[in-house]
Amino acid sequence: MRVLEEKGPVPGWRSVWALLVLLVSLCWASVALATEKPAAVRLGDEVVFTLERPLGKQTAKERAAAAEAALEALVLEEPGEIKIIRKPGSSLLQVGSTTIVELTEEDQIAEGRADLESYVSEVAMKVRSGLEREQRRSRIARRVLSISSVVFLGLIALLLLRAVRTWARSADEWVDAQGDRIGALRIHTVELMHPAAAREAVRIGTQGALWLLRFGILYAWGLLTLSLFDSTRALAQRMTGRLFSPGAEFLERLGAQVPILVAFLIGAVVLLIAVRFALAYFAAIEKGEVDSDWARPETARVTGRLVAFGIVLGAMLFVVPLLTGKDDGLLTRVGVLALGAVALALTPLWASCALGIRLVYARHIRVGDFVVYGGHAGRVLEVGLFDITLIDDEDMSVRVPHLMSLWHVTRAPVHRRERRERVRRGRER
Repeated sequence: MRVLEEKGPVPGWRSVWALLVLLVSLCWASVALATEKPAAVRLGDEVVFTLERPLGKQTAKERAAAAEAALEALVLEEPGEIKIIRKPGSSLLQVGSTTIVELTEEDQIAEGRADLESYVSEVAMKVRSGLEREQRRSRIARRVLSISSVVFLGLIALLLLRAVRTWARSADEWVDAQGDRIGALRIHTVELMHPAAAREAVRIGTQGALWLLRFGILYAWGLLTLSLFDSTRALAQRMTGRLFSPGAEFLERLGAQVPILVAFLIGAVVLLIAVRFALAYFAAIEKGEVDSDWARPETARVTGRLVAFGIVLGAMLFVVPLLTGKDDGLLTRVGVLALGAVALALTPLWASCALGIRLVYARHIRVGDFVVYGGHAGRVLEVGLFDITLIDDEDMSVRVPHLMSLWHVTRAPVHRRERRERVRRGRER
């Protein structure tokens, strides 16, 4: 029996097949590299320039992505100067202090340019025009968006103002509906505010708060509108500073003066109670609810107001300096001005009083005399410090202030004693 042995392939053919596979792979890779698209550097929708060669460990796509990020960041800033920094075999393209891309001789050869310098200058011009175009488009877009925002915010402000108007009507209706439920403001048994006055105070307070809310809405709309545009943003900042800086400074001073403020509030409450008590006491005298030996009912109301004014004036002049520790504070100055105004207003009265004192103690005019005084004629009924009371021909009482005697001739009878005194003086002369 014959046994046939199977022979394997010749070892030389294995090397040939491996070499063929390697050549095919190299050809395929070269074709793929030849057909690969260059990486485009875009700004917006426009292609600024392209990159086809890697640089170091960065591929062309990575270089293009880094250049796009740098250009997009520059769109939101002010345009800077474009600079070209020469290096051996390459050039850096910068805008301001931001590096856009590094271009090499391989990039120049891939683009088919004659030399690197002209290629870099061409790319720099494209970058400049692309940045200017994108910044112009961005400004237009921001302006359109700002105008749209102004209109939108205006509509919101109008809706809020209409809502505030509705709230104002509801507040008025609520105050009217409460009626007698809003009672007087009292501290124990002292009535500080009448029920009607309390209702009006609530009405005024709610309306004032709503008007303040209206002002806040309009101010916020104006502030946001001004801050949307570059030309008016500085004005918005100044408005905010001028409005809120005094408030912040006031809060700082207020925090430093908290103990004095507490004492001042307590003093104000005590002053309010004292004024209200004086007015209520003299009002009770006027109504006959309280008997008084020194105040008449017909003069009680005026006396009460004078006493209340004196209490307030005395508090400004004497109590406020004790609380604040300053003799020249604002309220003290207000009190001094009020005292000066009262003294100035009382000047004619003091002049009449001075003339009355002279007339009373000199006794040139006596009760029962028929005189012409201050432009009026009649029989003297009473000679007072501030005026003289005459009875005219129609039996009417005429009160003539002593100050009127400075502008009119006074005619009065000469009494016997005065006549004898004048005769004696004449003989002595």
